[in-house]
Amino acid sequence: MQLQQKQDHESVTSDGIPKLRRAYERKRVLAQLPEERLKLEKVIEKLRAENDKLQKAANRQALLYPERVNKMRRKLNEHNEAGVEAQLKSV
Repeated sequence: MQLQQKQDHESVTSDGIPKLRRAYERKRVLAQLPEERLKLEKVIEKLRAENDKLQKAANRQALLYPERVNKMRRKLNEHNEAGVEAQLKSV
């Protein structure tokens, strides 16, 4: 029994890392996954809140200055059309 444990402890994977150390690292990584997920969910929630805030601000601007919004939309459409035309010419 002790001989088997010693062999397991000393056995090395193909990349030179002892098996027990690799198993320990795997456990540690798996234990950290829920923490990472929570952190990512918090970041996503912050980004969603910021996006909502920006959308509300854009809607307010559209209500206050509809002519500016229309002008910006026309410029954007012209820019997109010019880009599409350039892509078609390059093909």
